[in-house]
Amino acid sequence: MKVGMFLGYGPQTVLNKEGLGRYIAYLIDGFLKMGNEVEIACPSWLKQSVEELLETLRVSSDAVKWSIGSTMPPVWRVYNRLFRKKPSPKTLQRLIAIFRIPVDWYYIRILKCQNMVEFVLLALLGIFVGTIGAILAVVGAVVFALAGLLWKTAFRFLQTSELNKIKGFLKQASEVGQTGRANGASHEIIDAFNAMVSNTLTRLVEELNQQEQPDIWYIPSLFWPEAANLRGVKVFNVPDLVTQDYAASFCNMPNTVDSTERCIQTLMRSDYCITYGETVRQSLCIEQFAKREDYIIAIPHANNDMRPYVQLDDDLLRRHGNTDKDFTRAYAELLTGFNRMQYIFYASQIRPHKNMLNLIQAYEYLLRRQKIHCRLVLTCSLQKMPEIERYVWEHNLQNEVLCMYNVSAKRLAALYYCASLVVNPTLYEGGFPFTFGEGMSVGTPSLMSRIPQVTEYFSPAGLDDCLFDPYDWMDLAKKIEYWLPRTEELYQRELPLYRKLAKRTTDVVACEYVKAFEYFIALEAKKMEEPKASAVCPLCQSSF
Repeated sequence: MKVGMFLGYGPQTVLNKEGLGRYIAYLIDGFLKMGNEVEIACPSWLKQSVEELLETLRVSSDAVKWSIGSTMPPVWRVYNRLFRKKPSPKTLQRLIAIFRIPVDWYYIRILKCQNMVEFVLLALLGIFVGTIGAILAVVGAVVFALAGLLWKTAFRFLQTSELNKIKGFLKQASEVGQTGRANGASHEIIDAFNAMVSNTLTRLVEELNQQEQPDIWYIPSLFWPEAANLRGVKVFNVPDLVTQDYAASFCNMPNTVDSTERCIQTLMRSDYCITYGETVRQSLCIEQFAKREDYIIAIPHANNDMRPYVQLDDDLLRRHGNTDKDFTRAYAELLTGFNRMQYIFYASQIRPHKNMLNLIQAYEYLLRRQKIHCRLVLTCSLQKMPEIERYVWEHNLQNEVLCMYNVSAKRLAALYYCASLVVNPTLYEGGFPFTFGEGMSVGTPSLMSRIPQVTEYFSPAGLDDCLFDPYDWMDLAKKIEYWLPRTEELYQRELPLYRKLAKRTTDVVACEYVKAFEYFIALEAKKMEEPKASAVCPLCQSSF
C-alpha cells in the first residue's frame, strides 16, 4: 500500500518537540516496517523539521517519497534572509583560514631568509601591506559607522511609516506558527500569516492533484481544510476539538477562533475519520457532527515507552566502573540538573484545558499549609498564560514551580524517571493521556483527573481511588497528600493496567492504521459501485 501523509504545519514548527509530531514519526516508521510506501506532502518550509523528526527514530529521509511545494512565499524568504540567517562558525573559520594562507607564507619566508637583501625586501613588503591594511581598516571603520548611522535613520523612518506593518509582520510571524502561539501578535498579523499558510497549502494541493495519487491520504490534523480538496481516498485524524467544548476558556487566545472554524470546516467536509478514543468518536464525530458510524474508527494511542532514553550502554557503564541501577538514576539526575530532589511532575503544553492553575493551587496548599516539602516541575512556559504566571509570583512560588520548556526526549524521560509522582489534571483529551504510560514505563506512578477518557481505562481496573475531580483543587491536593508517601504502593496498583496498555506497541498501532486504511479504501470502492453494499470494520468486526 502507498500511504500519503499530508502535513500543513506553519513555518517555525519544531515537530520533534511536539507529542503529535513524535506520534507521526512512530506511524511513519511502522508503515515502512510493514513494507508500505510512504509519501510525505508538505510545504517547503516544513521539510527540514520533518527530516529532523525522522532522525529521532533513525529513519532515513530517503526511505520516504517527498512531495514538496514548489514555491515558498516571498515574504518568508525575506524573513529568512533578514532575521534567521546568521553567519555560521564554519563560514567564519573558512574566511580566517583563507586569510591565514598569505600570512603564514610571509612568516615562513621571512624565517627561512638567508641573505640581507631578501630580508629587507620582505620587511618592506610587510610594512607596505601592513600600512595599506591599517588605512583600509580605518576607512572601513568610518564607512561602517556611517552605514550604521544611515541604517538607524532608515529604521526610524520605517517605524513612523506604513512599512512598519511589514516589519512587524516579519518579526512576529515566526511566533504565530501553530494554534494559540501568537504571543503579542495583532489580529492583522495573525490573519496575514494564516492567509499565507492557506494559500501555500492550496497551491500544494493543486500540485499534488496533478500527480499520481497514493492509495490513501492520511491527514493527522483538522487544521488544514485545504486537504479536503485532495483527489482520492482521504482519512482525517480527529484528536479532539477542545476549543469547541471550552470556547470561553480559549476566547482570549489569539488565532483560536480562526483555528476552530478551520477544524469544523475540515470535519464537515471529511468522509472518513480516525479518533484516539471512543469518547471523541461518539460525542464529537457522531453526536455533534452527525458523522456516519461506519465512517469513524477509534484507534487508541500506542504506549510511549521512555525506557530507552534512560538506559545506558555497557561501554558507558564500564567507563564509569558502575553497573547497577543507581548509576542510571544518577545519569538521569545529571540530565535534569536535580540532586535527588523530590518533585511532582506534569508534562504538558500550557492550554486552558490543561488545568495548570488548579494544579498550582493544590501544590501551594500542600507546600505552605501541609508543609510537604517537594517541588512542582512543568514542561511549559507560564508566560503564555499571564494569569497563571501572576499567581506564581504573587504567592512567591517562582523557586518552587520549575518550568522546563522545549525539553528533548532524553531530558523528558529523565524528568519522568526522577519524579516522585506524575499528576495529570487535564479537563479534556482526545484520547487516554500519554503521561500515564510515559511515567509508568520508567517506574513513576500517576494520579489522573476523573474525565471519560481516563475512567474508560481506570474504572474497569479498579483504580477509581487514584482519580480526582479536576475542577476541585482541594480534592487534587488530598489525593497527592495521601499517595505521595505511598508511591510504591500506587505503582504496584497501576502496574497491571500499564502492562495491558504496554502491549499496544507502535508496530501494533501502525498495523491497525493500515487495516483501517484498507477498510476505508474498500468502503470507497463499494460506495462507488454499490451504495448499499456492506463492509466489515477490521477492528471491531462489525458489518455496516
